[in-house]
Order: sequence, then C-alpha cells, then structure tokens
Amino acid sequence: MNTTQNKVQIKISEIKELLKNGYVRYKKDNVDSVGSIEEHYNLTASQVKEIFRIPKLRGLRTRVQKSNSWEIVDDEPATIEVKNA
Repeated sequence: MNTTQNKVQIKISEIKELLKNGYVRYKKDNVDSVGSIEEHYNLTASQVKEIFRIPKLRGLRTRVQKSNSWEIVDDEPATIEVKNA
C-alpha cells in the first residue's frame, strides 16, 4: 500500500495475497479469520464493495485453510528387511 498525494494505492496482488492468507472483506465478517481488508486499509464497507467490483477481483473469496483436529503419529518402530544373499 502506497500513499501518493493523500491517495492510497492498493495493489490487486496485495488484495489477492490477503484473501489467500485468510483475510475477509469486511470487519463484521472477521470472526475466525486473520483480519479484514476493510480494517487493513482503513476503508469503509462501501469502499471495499467498490474494490471488489473491479473485474480482476470480482468473485474472489477468502481461502480458508482447513485444519484437522487430529494428527497421525507413527509410534511403531521402523523395521528393516535384510535379504540373505
């Protein structure tokens, strides 16, 4: 994000990266996510809505990384087969 003459420049690649990293569009939707684009850039909800009318951003959604509530642990000792020559 760059500021030029009181205008904030927001790069499309930055928005895509934020969505990829779990950011949602609006702070009202920021329940289990990392943050919101609205808060990140200090925008109003209507400004965020306008941003997502841009063709390259239209339809993009937050990518939520699903995590399992379990993990597999291999607790068996490793076995090595030895072939007799």
